[in-house]
Amino acid sequence: MWDAQERPVEAVEAYERAIAEPDAGLDTFLNLALLYLECTDPSYIHHHKLSGFLVAAAEQRMPEVLEEAERRFGASSEIEFWKLYLPYAHAGAEPFVNECERLAEAGTSLVPYFYLFNASDGRRYRPEAERLFSEVQRRRNARERYIWSVLVRRLGTR
Repeated sequence: MWDAQERPVEAVEAYERAIAEPDAGLDTFLNLALLYLECTDPSYIHHHKLSGFLVAAAEQRMPEVLEEAERRFGASSEIEFWKLYLPYAHAGAEPFVNECERLAEAGTSLVPYFYLFNASDGRRYRPEAERLFSEVQRRRNARERYIWSVLVRRLGTR
């Protein structure tokens, strides 16, 4: 709820409480990891007047949340994708197109396709990117908003 209302401090607190519960779903972990990514973006920090403490916590917790998800849910192509993507998006790690193609082919998630579509300058993976765009259209949480924001620029759709 807080996430959809763009109240990041309350959203982080709510997600952290939620993932501490044994019945938390994978989406809860992924949404928190992407919210943490947003909390490290300079314009997002400025817009929401985030504290240095929250930004530092976001940088530390981003990979930890994905590790926790993997321990709880096991191997997943989407967890693996985000483990590769977050350092790329946040810290400028090397592109990972080959690894991402492997994840896209082996998994059931469309999420790797937003990176592949973008990495190909929109020349490849358009059908998958359009299906994913349709899935995240409501922008209910940080994960959906992030994917939507990347795809809308390349697809040229609102």
